[in-house]
Amino acid sequence: ASGGPLHDIVVPLADGRRTGFLAASASEYADAMREAFALPADLAREMRQAARESCVERFSQELFERRIGELLREPLRGVGAE
Repeated sequence: ASGGPLHDIVVPLADGRRTGFLAASASEYADAMREAFALPADLAREMRQAARESCVERFSQELFERRIGELLREPLRGVGAE
C-alpha cells in the first residue's frame, strides 16, 4: 500500500538524486512550480531521469507481477501439508 507522495512516491533515490517536488498548500505548489520552471535544462533533465528510474524500480509491471505472485502464493504455503 502506498503512503502517498510524501512517504514513498516523491522521494530521493538511494544515491540522493531528487525525483520531484512536494507541496501541501497553494503557496507551496506555486513555489515548487516556480522552482521547477527555473531549473537549468541539465538539472531538469537529471530530475526527470531520476524520477523515471524511481518509477521503473518501484512500479514496473515485472515488479508488480513478482510481488502479486508472492502475495498469492503465501496463503497456499502449507496447504495440504496436514
